[in-house]
Amino acid sequence: AERGLDSVDADVLVLDEYDTLNQRNIPDAERRVTSDTSAGLIRRVGVPSAPNIGIAALYEQSDQRRWHVRCTACNAWQAPEFSANVDTERGLVVCHSCRTPLDVAAGEWVAEFPDRAVRGYHVSQLLVPGADLSRLIAASRRRPAFERERFVRKDLGLPYEPEGGRLSLAVLEAARSGGNFTMLDTYTGDGLVTMGIDVAST
Repeated sequence: AERGLDSVDADVLVLDEYDTLNQRNIPDAERRVTSDTSAGLIRRVGVPSAPNIGIAALYEQSDQRRWHVRCTACNAWQAPEFSANVDTERGLVVCHSCRTPLDVAAGEWVAEFPDRAVRGYHVSQLLVPGADLSRLIAASRRRPAFERERFVRKDLGLPYEPEGGRLSLAVLEAARSGGNFTMLDTYTGDGLVTMGIDVAST
């Protein structure tokens, strides 16, 4: 709550489950670590929701560190991904090149953009040594939209947006070009224009 933040002086601020926080209060919380005597450390942690929102947007702006492991058979370095590295028949994390099992514990963090000042880490269930891959494989095969969303976001640690889950500019352009609609490049009127659309999930 905003009122509860006013009397807190901190060295470290941890914003857990970032996307579910009251976003309005985050700037006030971050001000609590700005004094000269504060260590000024801010950690943002959470399951991503949709692309370009919340923790996913912050990760995109960071140096984007991913856990890379080396295949002991062919020496290929790789950041394990479900589609490329999970052998669903054997229930193993394998090399994307030679299909040899990988030791996910033996790796290192590699930054995609090492010159960026803010560190960002992508973590998924695939990085957990001894993780129950049979559960992940079963979850990947579930078809209801909410199950797919849960698997991608919570197990793979990736943002997810169901098809048709949000209106895009391309959808609006298609509607405009298919009918007698005009869409201005910019709006210069005085009034606030608001539109609410229920796109549903089915």
